[in-house]
Amino acid sequence: MPLIEDSPALESFSDPALSADDRTSITSLISAELPPDHKSTPHSSLSALPTSGFSELVEKEHARLASGSPREPGVDLTRYEALDPPASNAPDAWRTTLQQSYNSSAYLSSRLQNLSLLEKYGKNAWLVGNSLLEDELKGLEKEVTTQRMQTDDVDRIRRAQAEEIEAERRGLDESWKAGVRRMLEVEVAAEGIRREILERKRASAR
Repeated sequence: MPLIEDSPALESFSDPALSADDRTSITSLISAELPPDHKSTPHSSLSALPTSGFSELVEKEHARLASGSPREPGVDLTRYEALDPPASNAPDAWRTTLQQSYNSSAYLSSRLQNLSLLEKYGKNAWLVGNSLLEDELKGLEKEVTTQRMQTDDVDRIRRAQAEEIEAERRGLDESWKAGVRRMLEVEVAAEGIRREILERKRASAR
């Protein structure tokens, strides 16, 4: 059975739609109660906004955006471009250009080789690494489970020993109390006999 049932009788109690004049009057009454700066000033019951702490790099970027300055270039792409021939035919100029071209070619060849190896073996190495990490995690979880079981066994044994010792301690306590009680009873009986002997001696002396 649903908790809420629709009833046609409740529809007659719905508020009628407001007219334009009524809405304007209500809006003016609400505006008259609000302070002039209610759109720009937070309410007094609201807590203050936390101060933002940006890093120096982010603050620098904010300042650049505020000033409209162009963005600084990131990676220098000129190292990947082919070098232009020197303007002069001097041997030193060509030697410098050839040396720079050789360095750039060696760098690009090494980078291309590394990217090729990464594309070919990177995924498999990543999967193998994940598999090794999973195996290590399973071993650690198994070790944790074993240690937890051993800890539970030790706690169970200590609890059983504590219960046995508690029963023995209570028995010794009761025995000690009974022994003290019997010793007091003997001492009381001995004192009674001693008094009785004294009384008889006094009576015979008369």
